[in-house]
Amino acid sequence: MRNSAILVLANKQDMKNAMSPAEVCEHLGPYNLKNRRWHIQGTCAPKGEGLYEGLDWLHVSRPLTDQ
Repeated sequence: MRNSAILVLANKQDMKNAMSPAEVCEHLGPYNLKNRRWHIQGTCAPKGEGLYEGLDWLHVSRPLTDQ
């Protein structure tokens, strides 16, 4: 798990008061994670928006190697 990629799905983007992916990023603070690849993807599950984009990112993200 040390070199795992982290994908956060910021769901409910169709809701009026939903936090944007940038706001989710501010609250979670992923910039503090060292040696990790991370991505926050806005999604709307009922419409299928953003789901494939997030999964595509996860698929192409390779674990970082120990150096």
